[in-house]
Parts: sequence; structure tokens; C-alpha cells
Amino acid sequence: MRTFLLNIVLATLFVLPTVHAQTTSEFLRTNPKFLAAFSEVTAKFAPSTVRVQADGKDTYLGVIITSDGWILTKAHELRGKITCVLHDGQKLDAKLIGVHELNDLAMLKVTARSLSPITFTSSNVIKPGAWVASVGQAKEPVAVGVVGTAARKVYEAYLGVLVETTPRGLTVLNIAPKSAAFKAGLTPKDILLQIDKRKLANPDELMDLLGDYRPGDTLTLKLRRGDKDLELKLMLQSREDVGDFRTEFQNRLGSDLSTRRTGYGVILQHDSVVKPGDCGSPIVDLKGRVLGINISRAGRVETWAIPSEVIQPLIGELKSGGLAPK
Repeated sequence: MRTFLLNIVLATLFVLPTVHAQTTSEFLRTNPKFLAAFSEVTAKFAPSTVRVQADGKDTYLGVIITSDGWILTKAHELRGKITCVLHDGQKLDAKLIGVHELNDLAMLKVTARSLSPITFTSSNVIKPGAWVASVGQAKEPVAVGVVGTAARKVYEAYLGVLVETTPRGLTVLNIAPKSAAFKAGLTPKDILLQIDKRKLANPDELMDLLGDYRPGDTLTLKLRRGDKDLELKLMLQSREDVGDFRTEFQNRLGSDLSTRRTGYGVILQHDSVVKPGDCGSPIVDLKGRVLGINISRAGRVETWAIPSEVIQPLIGELKSGGLAPK
């Protein structure tokens, strides 16, 4: 019933702007009235969310995973004296116990009892297109958005093309200089057909297929240029080595991005406008299930989370001291 009522509220929020165009700004996802529609789902997790400070500066959010003071947060740039600010304003010194570099996760320990821990649920329960909310320390979420794809692998392998689906097929719009695509001779308006004989119909399929490759791997790309079909062999590189075809201005338009935006293993992608300083926050669905932890503001309309099914097997190792920070 709760989800049904919330869906009615969301539907109303998106319909009203067509009647009063002048009030469109009131219905942006960042508007407090819009965020308030999710408060019933997120409010119960606010006591489980902490503000992590490094040398007195707000750095990330974190999530309490046990009642006796174990806290999980984002690791990148977490250095110096670490403090956790609880939901009630209490400040506690924290010790950095473990860091999992691939997933950018840090395990902290504070001296406390009777804290409010969260319980993780596998992100497999959520489908692309579903609403999610990122929890903060207030009852309203820090951001809301829609899941883009199911949890997927994110390797460094990078083709270097911007594509869109057109009536002709998967069409190349732009190409990153120095990329594998550029070196192989791809041009705008080329139609991508297959990668190693696997068909391509849309950008998601291209992304999924590239997820099976790593930098240095070679593949055969079949494409159509005008009325001719061509095959090109190319060697993939990493995004960091190539750079993006989008300029930083375009990607950062209206937002700041996380310093680390590459190199993750498996991520859950959604389009919430999560600030870099709010990474480390738990992400929940409309049923109140904790699906993972936000880890990177990767693009202007792209936030990545480490899904729960990746986090849970790492908790014991992070607490053991076997992954002590370098």
C-alpha cells in the first residue's frame, strides 16, 4: 500500500508541470517537495547513516553495519584523523581498519554500543527503471533516481565511441581521440553491427559486451559504412589512458564528479544526483531494502553504487585487519 501511494505522488509530480509550465522547477528531483515524497522510505535509515570527516572536513557519508560500532564508507581520499558524526550529532573518533581498493570501500571502527545497523538485500531484487533513494542523515533522501541497468561488471576496457540508436541501427556520433576506435579508423555515422560476431542493437548491449573485455584485449568489430560492411580489428585500452570524448565541461555541467570514476569491479548504476561528498550513503528501493552503497558520482547523470551482494562477502575480511590500509 505504501509503494502504491508513493507511486501516485510521483505520478502527480510529473503530470502537474504540463499544466503550469512556469512552476517546472518545483518538480525537479532536487526539489525538497519531491524528495519529501520518499521520506517514509528513507527516514528509518537516517539513524544508521553517519557523516565521515577527515581532519575535521566533511568527506563522505557512511553506514552502520553493526550495533557495536563497525561503519562502512567510501575509501578514496579518506586520510588523516577520521571522525564519525552520528545522527544525533555525537562525534566519535574512528579507526580505519580495512580498505578494499577494487571496490573503494573502507571499514571504520568507533567505540559505541546500541547503534542502529542496516541489513543488506541483494540488488538482484531491483529491475532497471525502478526508483531508488540515497539515504542521508535527515528523513528526506539526499537524492533520488532511477536504476539504469542491473548490477554489471565495470572493467577499464574502453572502445571510445559515443553512440545512439537510430532507425538505421547503432550509430556512432563521436569518437575519442587516441582511442581504439579512433586508431582503427571508425568515423561518425558508422553503424555498429557486431563485436566478435555478437550482435549490437542498442548502447546497453554495447556496454554489456565490452564488460567482458579488459584493456589489451583484441576484438573484431563489424560495421556498416554507407552501403558497405567492414570488419576492423582493434585493441582495447583503458578510459584513463585515453580520456573521454566528452569534455570535462560537458560532463560536469551543473555538478561535481568524484575524483575516482574508473576501476571498479561490479556496480549498480542509477541517475540520482548524488554529490561526491554524499558517496558512502546507503541506497534503498521503495520497499525499504538496502541495495548497496553509493561509491562514485561518475557522470553528470550517472551515479555508481557497490551492490549488496558484492559488499556482504567482504565485510568479514574488512573487519579482520587483513586488508589494512597501505
